[in-house]
Amino acid sequence: VTMVLTAFGFYGMKRVTSPGARFALADLPGKTARVYQRIPTGGTGVVQVTVHGMLREVQAISADGKEIGSSTEVKIDRVVDDAVVAVRPLSVTRS
Repeated sequence: VTMVLTAFGFYGMKRVTSPGARFALADLPGKTARVYQRIPTGGTGVVQVTVHGMLREVQAISADGKEIGSSTEVKIDRVVDDAVVAVRPLSVTRS
């Protein structure tokens, strides 16, 4: 009996999520984001993007394969797969 009540409780909590709790990567191209974890040359990092008023973290690669440092503002270029987006820096900075 306890297990059944617990299962119904979890089912009910899933239905009470806000619209920002769920999002599709397909909605991200064209949005501006900020690099949270640097994107190494040919590697993967993390960007933060606001979706439906909520800050989300998404795995990202550089669209041109070059390193992008932390805190760089980027534009999401395209969706690579079901968990990764490709990004481009909004402006080129000199080191």
